[in-house]
Amino acid sequence: MICNLVCNYINELIINNMKKSLEGSSKNYNSETVAWLEKNRDLSDKELLKRGAEYKINKKGDIFLDLTPEQMEEIRCMEDRDGALELVKTNGYYLKLLSPELQEDEEIVLEAVKKHGGALKYAPNHLRNKRDVVLAAIKQNGSALEYASPELRFDEELIKIANF
Repeated sequence: MICNLVCNYINELIINNMKKSLEGSSKNYNSETVAWLEKNRDLSDKELLKRGAEYKINKKGDIFLDLTPEQMEEIRCMEDRDGALELVKTNGYYLKLLSPELQEDEEIVLEAVKKHGGALKYAPNHLRNKRDVVLAAIKQNGSALEYASPELRFDEELIKIANF
């Protein structure tokens, strides 16, 4: 139900929000970059932007979606497993905000790390020790290997896959 609320707000404001957020940036974002962002944005991003989230730029110059406290609380209170699964498919880092019960769900964690390997950081320890979860994370982002369990972090095959 909450995912429907989060996932059913369709945007018309995203480009205006992105342009506002990108103004004054230290990076040079041209119209091609903005067009690429529009085309590749996540459905949840569109809806969250319409409800008050904003694109911001961190000190490194990377763009991120800054959620409102209310939006973060909606995600934290989510109890719907299917909704949570759909949510992490759009942005794996939402795993961080899910309840501990949903963070324990292997399928949810697997989908989260497939989208953003670094989401492995928010997985429970027993799932950081599962080879298939770690493999999915490092295929998406080799640097995610640092969040694997010590046993897997030093696995030669995984190190090769992560390109270290």
